[in-house]
Amino acid sequence: MINATTPFQLCTPTHLHIGEGTLANLPSLAAQLPTPILILTGPRSTRHEPLWKSLSTLPAQHLIPLENQGEPTADHLQMLTQTAREKGARSVIAMGGGSAIDMGKALAAMLTNPQPLTTYLEIIGDAQPLDHPPAPMIA
Repeated sequence: MINATTPFQLCTPTHLHIGEGTLANLPSLAAQLPTPILILTGPRSTRHEPLWKSLSTLPAQHLIPLENQGEPTADHLQMLTQTAREKGARSVIAMGGGSAIDMGKALAAMLTNPQPLTTYLEIIGDAQPLDHPPAPMIA
């Protein structure tokens, strides 16, 4: 029987590694991502020490640290997207609460899609589909 502490994998078009101890897989998974890798964390950076420790095997020049502040907003997404593009980010690792992970997913989508954010937003935008698949992401 699977419970909250039993590690398991679910293979779909997206790979899910779930369970206690799965952070140990991060270095080998991150090594497969295109570099540089944007590392997006929430505002409580001390909680992310295990993340940084696990990534210490990767060359520092391949990592771009950014911090998400609070709930995602369109303005903050545009600012983070511009920063990530300027630094050449090609993939994303997001760690933290739901806000950091939501922002990470949005950043992965915007990294590969050059149109303004409003092109893709529903209701307040043009609701167009993404032109390209999102950049690879680990959350």
